[in-house]
Amino acid sequence: MSVINAIRLVACLGALVALPASLWPDDSPQFTGGVTLVHVDVQVNNGGGNLATGLTQSDFRVFDNGAEQKIVAFGAEEQPLDLVLLFDVSGSMRVAVRQVAEVGREAMGQLRSGDRVAVMTFASDSHLIRPFTDDRSLVERSLLDLERGRFFGNTHIDDGIYEAAGLFFGLRDDDQPGRRHAVLVLTDNHGGGRRKTQAAIDNLWEADATLSGLVTPVHVAAGFRWEEDRTDLHGGIERSVEASGGEMLAAGNIGTTYPMMIRRLRRRYSLYYRLPDGASDSARAVRVELSPDTRRLYTGAVVLARTGYFRAGGGQHGFASRN
Repeated sequence: MSVINAIRLVACLGALVALPASLWPDDSPQFTGGVTLVHVDVQVNNGGGNLATGLTQSDFRVFDNGAEQKIVAFGAEEQPLDLVLLFDVSGSMRVAVRQVAEVGREAMGQLRSGDRVAVMTFASDSHLIRPFTDDRSLVERSLLDLERGRFFGNTHIDDGIYEAAGLFFGLRDDDQPGRRHAVLVLTDNHGGGRRKTQAAIDNLWEADATLSGLVTPVHVAAGFRWEEDRTDLHGGIERSVEASGGEMLAAGNIGTTYPMMIRRLRRRYSLYYRLPDGASDSARAVRVELSPDTRRLYTGAVVLARTGYFRAGGGQHGFASRN
């Protein structure tokens, strides 16, 4: 497999990646010409909800369509981040979006050299406000512009997620493997869309992108008053978040939670295993769990990882669909 084809494979097939020999651990077998691997982005939360750090390859087990696979490469270091900031701009979200604009500089301070950010909004329709850029000042300006925009319309969450995941397909063909793709959505988590939730999940899988969400409180009518209801972490984006291996948190104090979520996205683990021989299904199931010894050490730990992917040549989600 040529270098160009390997890079295109990353861009077009999402979780399938041709990993160059330089990224293999010293004690792993060396391959020439690239090897087709499945990439799984993983986060582990301990019993208290904080990140479990310092884990190694031996702490994990991975299963493809129920069969355990050997982890052939592992990464615990921070990787360059391609991040879509996705904002619900339906009528109830103005206050929350304004709060994000106010902490924009602090949030962008979580980025590193080489990271790229895009800004997108959704309500009844989705709009790209800022294409991917590594200029933090442009992103900060886009966040400030958001609060001066219009907040109205329905909350078409699935449409917004679908379009946000699609942005990763437009990245340059010469991008190198190893970049982390993530979507961070701010929403009150109430709504649906014209597209089905599975279509949004399909795009996330194909883009090898994690969806994480900060959920703001909703307001409900109580008699003749509007009262703030509790934050609803169920329904809405819940299924898409789980399928992509992301997490949902209550927005709380956005000044601290929004930068924290970007920081958590940077500190995930990367697992790689070989595409199983004879894999013929267009969609395949993935399960990641901790090893027995590690489970005993981290009682109550939660593993967040994608639940599936599309293999090369798998029908409409194969290579040709994203030329």
